[in-house]
Amino acid sequence: MTSQEQTNNASGNQSVKGGRIVAGIDGSPVSLMALEWAARQAEYTDSSLEVVAAWEWPPVSVGRSFPMATIRA
Repeated sequence: MTSQEQTNNASGNQSVKGGRIVAGIDGSPVSLMALEWAARQAEYTDSSLEVVAAWEWPPVSVGRSFPMATIRA
């Protein structure tokens, strides 16, 4: 038998014990709710929980940005 053991839960569906659950978060309220669900599910199924954080890098400018000076002749 492998480290993952299939069992029947109360609703008759099969669940895997000892598996892996991955949750991605970005700091939004919805992603934090998903993380809470994933933590409960990992505990319920005796699974490991891996959390992946994601964010978007802010735009980067090279050097300093100055408004164009008006050239007068």
